[in-house]
Amino acid sequence: NPNGQDAKLTVLIQMPELESENRKVRDILEQCEFEVIEKSKKDFSEIQLSNLNKVLRSNFNTYRIEEQICTQCIQCLLEHTRLYKDDTNCQKFNIGLFNLNKFMRLDLAAINALMIFPKQGIKQFDSGNNA
Repeated sequence: NPNGQDAKLTVLIQMPELESENRKVRDILEQCEFEVIEKSKKDFSEIQLSNLNKVLRSNFNTYRIEEQICTQCIQCLLEHTRLYKDDTNCQKFNIGLFNLNKFMRLDLAAINALMIFPKQGIKQFDSGNNA
């Protein structure tokens, strides 16, 4: 960021309908200080391959994505950013898959013990403190 401030990450999300789940998701997003943009179910529609292939370096094939929800999320992101509408974005991007077996899964107790997400009212990192 040119102002020397950290840029907020943006989350495009369809919030859960159940109020208790909705509150939990909101709490996590608030703790992470994400910019939240709520989207409706229709925003997560089937992917438009012609728009996606316009901005990708190599053609995207749906068989490479195992879950339908992945392609729906890509569609939501593509429509939100409108990357395909700007000709300077032609063949500028890549999509890759992560192998989740290479990552560690943490339960809530481990996340809290490691202080991965900041707790409200607790200053974790202070310029004069190496905590």
